[in-house]
Amino acid sequence: MEMKFVTYFMAIAKYRNLSKAADYLFVSQSTLSQFLAREEQELGVKLVSRNRSELTLTHAGELYEETCRNMMELQSSLYKKLSDIEQSKTGHISIGITPQWGGEMFAEIYPIFKQKYPNYLVNLLEDTTKPLLEQVVKGTLDIAILAVADDAPVSLPSVSVSREELVLAVPVSLGKMPDCQRRPGTALKALDISKVKNENFIISCSGTAIRDITNSVFEQYRISPRIICEINNHSSSLKMVASGLGITVIPLSYVDSNPHISYFSIGDGVFWNICTVAKRNFKPCEPDHYLMDLVGEYFVKERMGN
Repeated sequence: MEMKFVTYFMAIAKYRNLSKAADYLFVSQSTLSQFLAREEQELGVKLVSRNRSELTLTHAGELYEETCRNMMELQSSLYKKLSDIEQSKTGHISIGITPQWGGEMFAEIYPIFKQKYPNYLVNLLEDTTKPLLEQVVKGTLDIAILAVADDAPVSLPSVSVSREELVLAVPVSLGKMPDCQRRPGTALKALDISKVKNENFIISCSGTAIRDITNSVFEQYRISPRIICEINNHSSSLKMVASGLGITVIPLSYVDSNPHISYFSIGDGVFWNICTVAKRNFKPCEPDHYLMDLVGEYFVKERMGN
């Protein structure tokens, strides 16, 4: 059946009136009458029941309508896939990432993506969480890959990619931490952060998700921390911790085997969510889906320690 005739019948089913359906399709009423009569003759069944006020679909007509609808959906899906193939040659996407782990992630996955879609342009913006969210809200960014507090509401379309614990890195030179018990489900012992409230702290800069979460922890434990340095590089923070300068909060994935650092869960555990946040009405094409799949695979590898 030609798609033209599919459209004819869907209009008849919608308006239940040949005159109205003809007006909608910009064809003559006789054209629709002839189409309907021909179809019923070829199929050997009545598709509609006629009365003065409107047309009513018979059971056969309802089955015919369902088939027409499926055909239109298949056509739409085909056109979308063909469009994706075409866009993969010359399309583009704008993505926001954070400077720290976001840069490390993208440096690993982008060469893989580029092998499959060499002509697909990725515009990258590095910034902290709040400015990235603002850009997505404005629509100047298609997607942002960022971390938010475990219980933070996100008003835009989002997909959680990974959930990760944030832990305390403490200089071994401070000595044994008091009253530490191993937290169930983790290899780390839990530390009441109020026990180290008088120590120096090295924390991330304002505007970052980890700083917001750290501030919430300080507020929860009623701590006014003595901050000696603000820095957004976790590796550098850990070097300062190892030298005995102070304590920092880092994602679990940054924990290493440095003998000069001890790592602890913060109380019952503090977490953040890595998620992709998209602008409203964003319609990803095939390369976009592939890129997001690579992001997900990256964080699975990180959790497994590979």
